[in-house]
Amino acid sequence: MGSRQTRRLIRAMETGEPCVAHTRYSLRPYAKLAGGAALAEHFGYEYADTWSGGQDGTYVQLVPDPTPQARLKAQATRSRYPDASSGGPIPAVDRAAVELLKIRMKFDLSRPDRVAATKSVAIGGGLAWAIGSAISALAGNSGAALALAALALLFPLMYGVSRHWTPRLNAQYARQLTAAGYLQVTDTQGRLRYMPGGRLPGHGNPYAPMS
Repeated sequence: MGSRQTRRLIRAMETGEPCVAHTRYSLRPYAKLAGGAALAEHFGYEYADTWSGGQDGTYVQLVPDPTPQARLKAQATRSRYPDASSGGPIPAVDRAAVELLKIRMKFDLSRPDRVAATKSVAIGGGLAWAIGSAISALAGNSGAALALAALALLFPLMYGVSRHWTPRLNAQYARQLTAAGYLQVTDTQGRLRYMPGGRLPGHGNPYAPMS
């Protein structure tokens, strides 16, 4: 994430409410978003979920971590970095934490329900290009018809590759997360997730006074 995005995220976390980080047109969306999520942990927040907005980019939801340890960490961060949201120094992120967050995001984006969404996009995209190819052929534009026909075949091909590799990648991510101590849980929407301590992300207020 860029400096302006980072400052904006820190200001959003000052509200104590759930917030969303977003990256668009990035060759490394996971690295940027995982870095933002790792930074958020210093401010009493935790990674909750990620999703793709298609051409709009990739989104990550961050929610306040209700655990006492997270609240203490947030208080210490605010004390040490009082100007973090306005151009001052910000905490360094743990590279190991960033790598684990990247794996969690990739797993969450490659679940079976995400693959089903990819299938819908592939069918819809392929059908649209096929119709365009037929229209071009009827209009006598053979060059455009061939180009559109090739694109129509590309969408199912992309889905086939995704369907073949996604289960293998999921298994690899699951092994890595299990080795790191994450536990398999089912969230409120029935989705398989890997969470630290097997605890689903919960809402808390890192800015509330400690009792």
